[in-house]
Amino acid sequence: MAVVRVTPSGIMDKDTDLAYVSQGNYVDANDVRHRQTDGNTFGGVMSVVGNTSMLQFPDYTAANKKFRIFLDLTDFYDTAVGSVNFTWKLQEDGSAFIGTASNTATFIASLATFANTVYTTIDGLVGYTTVGAFAFTPTKTIGGVVYTGYFDIEFTGNTVDYKLWVENTVSNAATIYVTREWVPVAADQSFKVIGSQQLEEKLFVFLASVTKSSGIISLLSEVGVVYSTDNGVSYTYRRLIRSKQLGFSTDRRVEAEVERNGSSVNLYWTDGFNKPRAMYLKYSLITTTDAFLVAAGGRYDLETINDESSFFY
Repeated sequence: MAVVRVTPSGIMDKDTDLAYVSQGNYVDANDVRHRQTDGNTFGGVMSVVGNTSMLQFPDYTAANKKFRIFLDLTDFYDTAVGSVNFTWKLQEDGSAFIGTASNTATFIASLATFANTVYTTIDGLVGYTTVGAFAFTPTKTIGGVVYTGYFDIEFTGNTVDYKLWVENTVSNAATIYVTREWVPVAADQSFKVIGSQQLEEKLFVFLASVTKSSGIISLLSEVGVVYSTDNGVSYTYRRLIRSKQLGFSTDRRVEAEVERNGSSVNLYWTDGFNKPRAMYLKYSLITTTDAFLVAAGGRYDLETINDESSFFY
């Protein structure tokens, strides 16, 4: 980011009302200390050592949308339900649906026959976007048979947004979470700090992208934490959540409160423009990337984060 430096033509004037300061004069400056000479009316300034930049917040990059799908195949193994009870639907950029019950039912039925690992592709979608091989991560195994687990799907191309969901007519075997939103390319992909609040030795920061989505609302909002593991010699920044739905703005300063309540950290904030919000974080995950999200052990889904984080509905 460019740094603007100005060489004033006048003097420091701290006595005159701001509205009447003469052109070229200035009322304050960085890295100076005000000095008063005893016995007369002379006032001056002396140079002092300024702050040292310890951390640069990273810019964001364009990103594909990513889903994490949790499966509980218990009902399949118990033959309580079959593939006909599921219909997968994919919607491209708010337009027509992609996929049909025939090819998606085949997909969900095939998952019930796999044990530890599944490598396959989703049929019927290659005409719209490329879906590569995915790995099924088991989370519950009984007698060598996997009953629960999850897999991730990332849509490549980075040109449009997608929505993916499954209609379960009998069972709740599939639950879909958004773990990363689609982010388009922008000319300026930097962030601006719009608020911060300290808790113990950690600093929670609120960032808004310089690029706007509409009006004064930034394209991306981000909450993160700054901390040191070497007594202040160096600092690390960890993103806790990034979303297009939180409504941060570089024109609105966030006022926040952060408190620890046992094993959780509670964040409350408002900018006087958007609705007040509250989010809750496990303290054990405080330095984990995207710790607010389900995929990292948190409680939030990016698809519904706008409602989930609302202090008032």
